[in-house]
Amino acid sequence: QVITHRIPTVEEIQDIVEEVLLSSTYRKTAKAYIIYRDQHARIREITSKAEVDLIDQYLGKTDWQVNENSNMTYSLQGLNNYISSEISKSYWLNKLYPPEIRQAHLNGDFHIHDLNLLSVYCVGWDLWDLLTEGFRGVSGKVESSPAKHFRSALGQAVNFFYTLQGEAAGAQAFSNFDTLLAPFIRYDRLSYKEVKQALQEFIFNINVPTRVGFQAPFTNITLDLNVPAHYAKQGVIIGGKMKNKTYKDFQGEIDIFNKVLFEVMAEGDAKGRVFTFPIPTYNITKNFDWENHNLGGLWKITAKYGVPYFSNFVNSDMKPEDARSMCCRLRIDNRDLEKRGGGLFGSNPLTGSIGVVTVNMSRLGFLSKDKNEFIKRLEKMMILAKESLEIKRKILEKFTEQDLYPYTKFYLRVIKERFNEYWKNHFSTIGLIGMNEACINLFGENIASDNSKSFTLRVLDFIRDKLIEFQKETGNNYNLEATPAEGTSYSLAKIDKEKYPKIIFANNKEHNESAEPFYTNSTQLPVNFTDDVFEAFDLQDEIQTKYTGGCVEKGNKVLTDKGLLPIEDIINNFKKLRPINALSYNKELGISEWDEIIEAVTVDVKNHNKIRIKGERNLDIITSDWHPFFVLERLKINSNCPVCREKVGNTKGFATHLRWNPECRVQYKKMPKYHVADKRSDELKIGDYILQNYYNLYLEKETELNDDLMWLAGFFIGDGCISKFIDNRGGNNLKRYKIRFHSSSKSALRKVNEILSKYFQAKTKVIQNDKRSRVLREVTTSKKEVLDFFFSYGFKTGKKVYNICIPQRIKKNLNKNSVFSLLSGLMDSDGHIDKRDGSFEYYTVSFQLANDILEICNRAGIMISKTLKLTKREKEVNIYRLRIPQYELSRIYDSLNNVVNVLNIKKSLSNRKKRYLPVVRVKEVSKVDVKDNQFYDLMTSKNHNYLAGKDCLVFIHNTVLHIFAGERVENPNIIKVLVRKICENYRLPYFTFTPTFSICSTHGYLPGEHNVCPKCGLECEVYSRVVGYLRPVKQWNKGKQNEFKLRKTFKKVS
Repeated sequence: QVITHRIPTVEEIQDIVEEVLLSSTYRKTAKAYIIYRDQHARIREITSKAEVDLIDQYLGKTDWQVNENSNMTYSLQGLNNYISSEISKSYWLNKLYPPEIRQAHLNGDFHIHDLNLLSVYCVGWDLWDLLTEGFRGVSGKVESSPAKHFRSALGQAVNFFYTLQGEAAGAQAFSNFDTLLAPFIRYDRLSYKEVKQALQEFIFNINVPTRVGFQAPFTNITLDLNVPAHYAKQGVIIGGKMKNKTYKDFQGEIDIFNKVLFEVMAEGDAKGRVFTFPIPTYNITKNFDWENHNLGGLWKITAKYGVPYFSNFVNSDMKPEDARSMCCRLRIDNRDLEKRGGGLFGSNPLTGSIGVVTVNMSRLGFLSKDKNEFIKRLEKMMILAKESLEIKRKILEKFTEQDLYPYTKFYLRVIKERFNEYWKNHFSTIGLIGMNEACINLFGENIASDNSKSFTLRVLDFIRDKLIEFQKETGNNYNLEATPAEGTSYSLAKIDKEKYPKIIFANNKEHNESAEPFYTNSTQLPVNFTDDVFEAFDLQDEIQTKYTGGCVEKGNKVLTDKGLLPIEDIINNFKKLRPINALSYNKELGISEWDEIIEAVTVDVKNHNKIRIKGERNLDIITSDWHPFFVLERLKINSNCPVCREKVGNTKGFATHLRWNPECRVQYKKMPKYHVADKRSDELKIGDYILQNYYNLYLEKETELNDDLMWLAGFFIGDGCISKFIDNRGGNNLKRYKIRFHSSSKSALRKVNEILSKYFQAKTKVIQNDKRSRVLREVTTSKKEVLDFFFSYGFKTGKKVYNICIPQRIKKNLNKNSVFSLLSGLMDSDGHIDKRDGSFEYYTVSFQLANDILEICNRAGIMISKTLKLTKREKEVNIYRLRIPQYELSRIYDSLNNVVNVLNIKKSLSNRKKRYLPVVRVKEVSKVDVKDNQFYDLMTSKNHNYLAGKDCLVFIHNTVLHIFAGERVENPNIIKVLVRKICENYRLPYFTFTPTFSICSTHGYLPGEHNVCPKCGLECEVYSRVVGYLRPVKQWNKGKQNEFKLRKTFKKVS
């Protein structure tokens, strides 16, 4: 083709290039060129379309997406956002994503959220950082110093939320909001009225619709109500500087803060409208004070508007520090972040989700012939979703480096310094929608049926396992979300309506009568299924807990209040053993304590890697690859002083800074130098330090046995025996017993003499009775009182070499002090204190005694190890060696009352700091194959970990439901009872209570649904929770409006 009379157009040149390539042998190049042309043609098309069609569609409200997001309303700003959103969507789909991902989204196989912005989904920020650094970080933009006053701090929070919302599509969140801001109240000497005025300004300003699109920023704050342990001993930050007083000193101000916040939220705006933002989240823990009069306002705002979210940490498997509430339904599991080191509240409370992809489950159910085909189709969609999220992660990282998100870049600087990536702490999120309709299309039954529920649980487990694979493959965090689906529930149903006319929707009957279709959110029940709230809970409880650690092999023992028990025995006899407590580590308080075992399960790990961890003190444990351990890590000094935040450069600079700043030096000495982090077994490295028990869990109680008698029992176990003989004097053939204590130590036998004389009035003496040994001596008696004592405590006659143990009655009489006396008796008998290094060793051929000593030492917080020494001779048996290292023996020196080789115990501890710590060092980490793939795990009520192992014991570890009510509950106490009942009887991790209410422009708040005011006849705004937030129903899209019509409100609320 030759063009001679004019300049050819771009399209004509590209036609010629394409024709040449197609006629050549370069087929791959031709294909790539055609795809390239198609992508750019789409971009040109959407750009030209934006000039005319998009504007007309918005102005005429002919596109349903005008109301896709009920936080936006019809306006000029909404028009601008609508146009830019279409261009951004085209850029993502045609420029950044490959054709297969674009087609999956456009065809409705899944939905990629937030294509309207070139940004991240949602982010949780560090309020501590804002209070320390102030609002700053971008060149050429106005900056503010750290807030010195309450109103300034709240003002900076408003500016922060609005500005950072401009760099993200979804929610902006702060945690510990009350804890960190309450101290300003005292330092400013504010009255109750002044606090209320300041919070009114904050709440009102955060709801003004000046965000792009004529909307308020989507914000979430988590309230502690009580000072959390990780802040209790921290100095408060005022004006960016740490004060002498700590956060635990400001509980009174926290109470005032929350009481005022309740009042402001309950009053609403000038017309009684609810304040949609910020969404407050309250953590319900086991020690939640249900009778606290300061919380009356919480139940009042829940009854009136349904504003708060409740995070359930009573029966769910998480704790407050494990989770961060982000937005509608997304609750991030921080335990996946802690494995990176540091943990969220240790140094980096910066996390969130980079993006969400929601899989259309209803379509999978319609297209699949059976369950297996459903799973195969689901896997294909998940892999595509993963690829789209990995692409987005790389794009966000690139744009952040290029300063497209300047404030985000500054406030994520710590993450960048730590991981060399800005978004490393953020999750990639995969969600699902329409599982109820998937079950109907596949089985003809809704999700409430036994078959459908069972399959749903199987599907969720498959998704969770797949996400674990994605994490291993990519090195990035993935999580499963119960997708909010405000627009997706309608958009996917619209696409399916065109493609598959016979597919079943959530409102099939109404759809057949021309109503717009929609799908049920995530895995929830149909909205019109029941009006009995507890029936809904019973059906949803197990499913909801699947939304976002591990197990150990048989042979590991768990330290319980009923002894050191094999984990498989606990599993097999759990019902008989209950109630039973495991020794557990409370991470909040930094102490060990007893925690009830509430569940004991077997886990099939044949599809997972098995990890073997070997370490010092004969640590040798095999776990599943995802099983977390507590690891002790030293807190590193970054470029700023942790006290005054002054820049110090490096460690050497920090040392110089401390030398010349005595206030910082004093405060730094009080601060913790180490912190406990979680690490998965497959992330442990050689040199890591795994936490052991350091606390004496024996009680301070009066017992039958004092220190002397407990020492005597310990000494007898090692060097005593009871023999039976026949006394034939006088021809009576009487059966008699005698007890013998033997030792090469005269001092030990003299102590035996003294005790027998003092407590039993036995007249004994030390004699040499064995001609084969010059050093061996003994003390012998047949006195009835002595024998009765030993028999009554469980000791028996005869040879005790192989079956000796510490009797149960002796164990029951141990207390915080006498345990050291028992250990001293063992040391003075068969124990040995090395003269050179000062360590203690005890040898026994009794398997049970070895485990008993391991048990009592671990329960007393004494670090000990057990090793099996294999014999090389035929007639000899294997022997167990128990060893307490020198530094540990030195630590407990003052508690011991032994008399043999006492001078060998070194009284001063080693200077090597790490040896002070209750840890065992990892020496080897490897993958192993095992024959038995049935592993075991325990769930504890509070701390979700337990002390376990074989010969060295270490600590190892083991979404949202909306409640709709017809109208306001007049008695707030009913709400309190309902929330308590939910938390104590169900494992639902996250839930809300939503009364329907209306707003009249004249008469304000009206309980219940009123399209017109019953008092004046004016049109009303009817409010409910569209997904995770409260908006007028008339602003919802058509699909959600049809859902609202079908919703059953729960009647049973007491």
